[in-house]
Amino acid sequence: APEAPAVEEAAPLAAEVEVQGDGSSYTVEPGDTLSAIAEAHDTTWRQIYADNESVVGDDPDLIHPGQKLTL
Repeated sequence: APEAPAVEEAAPLAAEVEVQGDGSSYTVEPGDTLSAIAEAHDTTWRQIYADNESVVGDDPDLIHPGQKLTL
């Protein structure tokens, strides 16, 4: 019988998610957006922004590599 084609998994975002005692965090990589991070972690950009406004600042469209976000 012919072999079934391999199933390709979606590539994870570049940075690893660090699991901590009270949840997890994500370190922003070049090219990331809150929307993309949210989609990869089954949440919304608004929730990530609300939880990280002190890190992100006033503009949720402007995040920087190296910022550590709580998920």
